[in-house]
Amino acid sequence: MELTIHALSHSYGDKKALTGFTHTFAPGITALLGPNGAGKTTFSRALCGLHKETSGSYLWNGNPQKPKERMKSSYMVMQDVNYQLFAESVEAECTFGIKHPDATLAETTLKELGLAPFRARHPNTLSGGQKQRLAAATSMVCGKDLLVFDEPTSGLDFDSMVRLAALIQRLSKLGKIIFIVTHDYEFVCR
Repeated sequence: MELTIHALSHSYGDKKALTGFTHTFAPGITALLGPNGAGKTTFSRALCGLHKETSGSYLWNGNPQKPKERMKSSYMVMQDVNYQLFAESVEAECTFGIKHPDATLAETTLKELGLAPFRARHPNTLSGGQKQRLAAATSMVCGKDLLVFDEPTSGLDFDSMVRLAALIQRLSKLGKIIFIVTHDYEFVCR
């Protein structure tokens, strides 16, 4: 499995965020580091088919992918996870919108991220860090091959960061292509 990006250019309004980028990504973890406004989130959104002002091509195992196809094969944990939490309980959120979810995997992942005691609570009652971990839990259960984490450690304490790093390492060992947008160098090292 591989993702090839060829001659990619992105703009955000009138501002060019990326011009002529070409690279092939294999399963594993790629960290996107850079100052605010450098285009990291724009690039991430385009990877997932969410950013429309893009030119160039995306090839999944050599086959071109349009934005809708990229949306189907990817999952993004947004920097502000409040935009992606919809279910009535933590347990339901972990499998929300997933066809034939693996209930055992969902339960194991909730335990791994310290969220099992909150399974019956509404996601909006969680702390910011707990919400962030819940969105990350869904990344494990959804079964997508391309995963993007945009500032995944915002609002996390050290213990939660360690748990999240372990989850991402586990996803990597499952052969996922993972992008992490972050300013947290300590997290990247984990």
